[in-house]
Amino acid sequence: MRTRRQRNAEHKKKARSLGYVARQIGRGTYYSEMVDVQASKLFRTGGPVLAAIPMVRKAMASAHPSDDWYGCPVHWAAVWGAFIKEHDGSGIEREKLAAYCFIRRVGNRLHLVLIIGHAAHLRNGVVPFLFSEIMHWLLDRQDPHVVGLNYFQIGAIEHGRAAYLEWKRRYQFRPFVYAWADA
Repeated sequence: MRTRRQRNAEHKKKARSLGYVARQIGRGTYYSEMVDVQASKLFRTGGPVLAAIPMVRKAMASAHPSDDWYGCPVHWAAVWGAFIKEHDGSGIEREKLAAYCFIRRVGNRLHLVLIIGHAAHLRNGVVPFLFSEIMHWLLDRQDPHVVGLNYFQIGAIEHGRAAYLEWKRRYQFRPFVYAWADA
């Protein structure tokens, strides 16, 4: 019987073999596709998805967020996306957003705010693939925006269900209490 770790490795390998690519993206540029990704499922690990409600989706789709900011090397927000090439009806090939991740840095802490995949691409391992690509970027320490990071936070210990907690354990996340100085 395969372990969950082995299945994750297989998912990442499958995503690469299918042609998924990951990179940083501008939230303003891909916002409507990000809403489509959210709305592709009615329920997720955290419960019901508001974007799946037609009125909420319409309101979200009409928003025009600004792109992410990198004004300061230790205070920034960014979005990563995973893409797959698709052909539209006219035979033109274009990239389709299959998953995305919103991250925010404050000082020496990086907070993964959201990582989410489109329902049609989840079986292809797009979320483990995207997470893996982000971890490579972080651990490579070549980008000046990741130098000096000491903590990587994804939610709190009480967030999510048993599978989410197991996922955190597998990636060696450990509970840690921290406080802001001079808050």
